Amino acid sequence: MASSQPAVLRQPTVTFSPAALESAKSGTDVRHNPEPDISPASIAFNFLRYMHDSLRVSLGYIETLAKSLTFAHLPKLVQAFEGVALFVYLHSTQEEKALFPFINSRKDNFCSAFSSDHGKDLIQMAHIKQLLVELIKDKFNETKGTRVQKETLQWVHDHRCHLKLEEQYLKPILTGTTYSENEEQDLVRKMINVDFLAWKTFQLCYCFERLTDKARVDYITILQQCLPPAEYLQCREVLRPFFSEDVFDGFLEVDSESINDEDEELSSPSRGSLLSTVVRFCSCSRAKPAALAQTACS
Repeated sequence: MASSQPAVLRQPTVTFSPAALESAKSGTDVRHNPEPDISPASIAFNFLRYMHDSLRVSLGYIETLAKSLTFAHLPKLVQAFEGVALFVYLHSTQEEKALFPFINSRKDNFCSAFSSDHGKDLIQMAHIKQLLVELIKDKFNETKGTRVQKETLQWVHDHRCHLKLEEQYLKPILTGTTYSENEEQDLVRKMINVDFLAWKTFQLCYCFERLTDKARVDYITILQQCLPPAEYLQCREVLRPFFSEDVFDGFLEVDSESINDEDEELSSPSRGSLLSTVVRFCSCSRAKPAALAQTACS
């Protein structure tokens, strides 16, 4: 017989230490692009980190617009905020449906504090978006403009703290020796396939556009290591506008005979062959898709 007692929510087993919180709040954390690390043990963390890196670039751009907010800047802020809000929503969903269950199944309820952050973050973004809509309708009321500025800057600060804390707590887990290379590759596949269409048509370019050149090489390497050949080639085609044709045609080719064999294990490209392309990769012309060029962050 079912119990009539109300369900009891499980309390988080992880809380952020004062030192970690202070570290997150004190750092400006505008951009974080360390040298690529393509060691198999860090595939999943690198994939997470590069999505965070792209968000940091956008947060810096939004912060710049908000600090000097005028009616002329308002359309740019609205456009940039809508883009980052969509990326954050999709990224949070990937974490909630793929990354956090993976970690929680091995470390009981470890990610509950981050899930709580996600809920608050989505509410905060919806609130700011509504304020921006009202500000446009009022043709930049000064009082509302000040409120938008204050709340947008607070959200930027809070989200930077969230990214930094996630990395601080998840890095030791995802870069340890607990998981096999196949498990990490499977985790990345699951994150991407939470909504492959949204990831391929939006997140992929949004992230790639905002990474450094060396990080882009590592990012493509991760995709090749983790995705089935057919899906990898779809993503590679989406990235075509970032490359000149000569670089694109020779860059990280996939064996055409394996495209139809979805179960075949992908071989990891060698570090030497990848990094030997960096010079040409960095110097090639990288025309941005028109839709992305409007919100490009330099």
